[in-house]
Amino acid sequence: MANIIKLKRGLSSAINGLTLEDGEIAIVTDTNQIYTNKGVISSSVKTLSIQKNNLTTDFDGTVTKTIIIPTVHYGSSAPSNSLGQDGDIYMVMAPTTINFIIGAETFIADEGMTWRQWIDSDYNTIDAFINEYSDGERVEYIDGSNGRYICEYRSPSEKFVYADETIIANYDYDDSYKYPIAP
Repeated sequence: MANIIKLKRGLSSAINGLTLEDGEIAIVTDTNQIYTNKGVISSSVKTLSIQKNNLTTDFDGTVTKTIIIPTVHYGSSAPSNSLGQDGDIYMVMAPTTINFIIGAETFIADEGMTWRQWIDSDYNTIDAFINEYSDGERVEYIDGSNGRYICEYRSPSEKFVYADETIIANYDYDDSYKYPIAP
């Protein structure tokens, strides 16, 4: 999924007529205020400073400058690789999480996450795994000595859940397809 970063700018007289999306900001050029769809971020912004590799680039509004954003990195920490020239910007954004249910237990995933990504993540607290079948890679887990379960969609489809499918928010997945663990 592509990420688009939108910035709007204009006079304070036009701010009330703007509709800003989540994550979009507007810079009011005559009052030096920054707005989001939640309201004013700061009423005293005089200079936007960007720091990278111990160098700071200031944007005070007196000279036109172009800001190039080479990468949008999702996560809770900065990426370790170089992102380009000094003054480049990167954004660290925590993904939105969703809930879903397998059987009677609620789990968390990042919005848009596939089952394969979830299985390889720290969210997978039941040691779910992918098992290869002739029709594709199915999502399964073992519940102690109770047996092995294959995740399915609930009626009317009752089809298996496959590794590259996206997890559905607030969906109650069925785990009634169970077979015993071989001794």
